[in-house]
Amino acid sequence: MGDGLSAGVVFAVRPGAVHDRLAHGARLVLFAVLCIATLAIHLNGEPTPRPIDDLYRELRSGEVSRVVVDRFWPASGQLTWSNGPLSWSRVTGVPKGEVYDPVTSRLDPRRLEPLRASYVRRLEEAARAGGGRVEIETGSGGFAGPWAYAELERLWPPLAPLGVAAGVMALWLMLAAPRRRFATRWGWFWIFLGGGVVAYALLEPYPLWRRPDDPLPEREPLTGVQGLLIGLVLSYLPIAALV
Repeated sequence: MGDGLSAGVVFAVRPGAVHDRLAHGARLVLFAVLCIATLAIHLNGEPTPRPIDDLYRELRSGEVSRVVVDRFWPASGQLTWSNGPLSWSRVTGVPKGEVYDPVTSRLDPRRLEPLRASYVRRLEEAARAGGGRVEIETGSGGFAGPWAYAELERLWPPLAPLGVAAGVMALWLMLAAPRRRFATRWGWFWIFLGGGVVAYALLEPYPLWRRPDDPLPEREPLTGVQGLLIGLVLSYLPIAALV
């Protein structure tokens, strides 16, 4: 009796159930990382523009934890500083004639470096006056990096490569999937460009809140044009929130 019951339990386990549970768990992790990355983009993507005198004052009062000076600042790029993981401000570099070659009109690193070094010295002096430990780092030079990298790096540096890897993984899954239920490949492509990468981990190949073996009603996937419209709306939402 006991052996028969055990055998019945064993054979009742659907083939592939363990694989489905592992895949579902991996999707949950992917979804969580993409949610954090998307949140970081909206919260840390555009540091608040402020005068550099505010930075000197906050350094002297010990309110600043990190300062990032782009390698071409103040000729270009940004000087950003943090009062906390979700509180960033910036001073945008203004082109200065003395750092450009008068013949070629190109940026001359030999002219730029003394000017940049003088700013860094003033920042260090203000930080010492504040008595706090402030990291003064060299930034990318104002050029765009991988998706969500800078924003996650501002939130917590170890998260940055994880966020980029999650975005690449979602893109690869979207392109390699033999079938997409919510939108076509072109539809998802435009949604990705609009910042909706997290939606893919939530909805494909089945909604994350459903079981892998739940029967789902047939639906017509969104076309490329529909995905383009959704992508445009998603890309406009952060701008509308700031207006």
